[in-house]
Amino acid sequence: MSPKARVTRDIADLVAPFLHRRQQDIESLRVALKTEDPIRLRMLGQRMRAVGEPYGFSHITTLGRQIAEASEGAEFDLIRGLIEQYDEYLRSVEIVHVEVPAPTWQDVPLLLPQLS
Repeated sequence: MSPKARVTRDIADLVAPFLHRRQQDIESLRVALKTEDPIRLRMLGQRMRAVGEPYGFSHITTLGRQIAEASEGAEFDLIRGLIEQYDEYLRSVEIVHVEVPAPTWQDVPLLLPQLS
């Protein structure tokens, strides 16, 4: 069964460029791993952590956190496995488009002064 990413329809046209940039991340991660550069690996992991969830790819956020944490201990074998998981995820993820929920009055801050 393929992993799924829940992407709101309002950003559906951004998914292809987003995924292309993530593929570039894979190559950057592999270069940083080959040179055993924990600082670069941590930076790339932190970027993954920051960009995954807002686009609906929570697994990218999770993997990014794991890569960043593993880089602090220079756990290169673990990072290698996480990079392979990331590559497999990007090749197999299924995009599920969801509607953006309509805002309710509770989502809008009250602009009126409080009445005593």
